[in-house]
Amino acid sequence: MTYGNTLTFSDTETLTEQFSCDFSMKDAELKSSLITKYKKENEMKKITALIFALILTLGLVGCNGKKVNIDFPFEVEDVESVEMYHYNGAPASAEKKVVVAESDIKTLYDMFKGLSLKDKTAEETAGADVTSFRFNLSDGTSYDLIYACYGAKNGNLKSEAGGFAYFTSADIGSYWNNLNKELEATPVNESELPGAESAPQNDILQVGIRKATAGVYDEEGLKFTWSVENIGDYSVSFDKNMIAQIVLNGENYAFETEAVTLEPGEAYSVDISIPYPVARQDRTNNVKITATTGDTTATYKESFTH
Repeated sequence: MTYGNTLTFSDTETLTEQFSCDFSMKDAELKSSLITKYKKENEMKKITALIFALILTLGLVGCNGKKVNIDFPFEVEDVESVEMYHYNGAPASAEKKVVVAESDIKTLYDMFKGLSLKDKTAEETAGADVTSFRFNLSDGTSYDLIYACYGAKNGNLKSEAGGFAYFTSADIGSYWNNLNKELEATPVNESELPGAESAPQNDILQVGIRKATAGVYDEEGLKFTWSVENIGDYSVSFDKNMIAQIVLNGENYAFETEAVTLEPGEAYSVDISIPYPVARQDRTNNVKITATTGDTTATYKESFTH
């Protein structure tokens, strides 16, 4: 019951319930709004973090290069021998080792197959320590790999046959000394190095050794053919015994030749036979041959392995 504008107890209770209901509804709406806002902000943070991680990943790939491996186009069973070459700074000081043991060949093959490389290259500087490998295959072809070291864990591995140039931190050069300590290192002509251009040694003479198809050794000794070609524009003359001066295993080997004159484009060749025991039967024979005319000299080096 009301008296004028006075509220009764029941009216007050009704208003309180109404106010409480309105407040509860507003509180729920506010809570829902805050939750929605939080979810949106959280989603934005996740998206931002994802984008940042993606950018960082792409940046690292761009800087460090993706990881790659060598896929040889041949099997280890196809390899008959591996020629290792090494020089530090100057190619003229290059040496060579010939690997024929199956276990050593497999060690090199597996090492290269297992390398983790990066699709980028180190900055090339002068005076690199270079170790090269030539895999000689049973079908008569070869596969070359050239490793240049520019400092600790900083080198490039490239192959013209494989069509690649990669960065590596692996110490590939250590195999020159550690693969097999019984392997003999012999001097080698710069033109024989993997990656060397097949250019003449000078503007006048081009020299070389031709090996017999059946091999360079028979029951009598070491045999090969020596050739000299005049690639200049005028005739050149060689005095007696000057067109084939031979050094065998560090010692002069007497080999007589007549005086020779070569016209431009003309070539000279001679079969050379070095008998046992002058030629070593159970070890590598290192041959250096020089052709000299006037002040022009051309030299060729070759190592013959049994």
